[in-house]
Amino acid sequence: MRVIFCGRKTYAADALRYIVGKLGWEVALVITSNEPLWMPSPWLSEYAQKLHIPVATLSEANNHITRNFMVESGFYLKGVDLLISYLFSPKIVEPLLSLPKMGCINFHPAPLPEFAGFGGYNYAILEESEWYGCSAHFMDESIDTGDIIKVRRIALDSNNETAFSLERRTQAEMLLLFREICDIIDRGDKLPRVKQHRVHLIKRGEFEKAREIRPEDNIEVVDRKIRAFWYPPYPGAVYKINGKTYTLVSDDILYSLGEELNNPR
Repeated sequence: MRVIFCGRKTYAADALRYIVGKLGWEVALVITSNEPLWMPSPWLSEYAQKLHIPVATLSEANNHITRNFMVESGFYLKGVDLLISYLFSPKIVEPLLSLPKMGCINFHPAPLPEFAGFGGYNYAILEESEWYGCSAHFMDESIDTGDIIKVRRIALDSNNETAFSLERRTQAEMLLLFREICDIIDRGDKLPRVKQHRVHLIKRGEFEKAREIRPEDNIEVVDRKIRAFWYPPYPGAVYKINGKTYTLVSDDILYSLGEELNNPR
């Protein structure tokens, strides 16, 4: 199996390690974007370089294909069977989208079709959902609209969860889902495909408005917004005073942080 792997974060490095080390797949190229300076190692690009896998940006990969696979780019993309997107935010477009023989599969850190697009962790808590999860789906020209392969669900206590804690639980489940799907492919079995019907696509503008604390918000709404957007070091639930933005945090979250600092894993 010859693949292109798109991703970022340490979680994506764990996924890459599985298909290379466990399944023995050939990775023709790793496509990644810049990692935040605070992100713990190993970054995906660092791990790929240790394995001597070429690393490029999305635009570099598309330019490479457009130029008829020029050799001087340092990588070779003909004969690619599959493209995997794992926590990769940029949209995969032509000509890369049509390149793999089997198509492109995205691992989305939210259940589909309920939470397509941006901010699934946050909206699941805001909307007091009882369930969350992650999804694997085939990719098409739109965002998170392709046929669903499988959705893995977990119980959600929206009255106590934060976006940060939910992300950690979800990523553990998504790695299990990733291994399951890749094992099916490695055996040569056919992947299921279920058409999905879009419920709601969360866009960044909507997300930014949802994080704002407003004068009319009661205590319950304020507490829920604080938990829903708590994901340091990114801005959380915000309150604006004279044009300046402040992130809010609750006593409960500060207490939990103190426990983690005093009892490191």
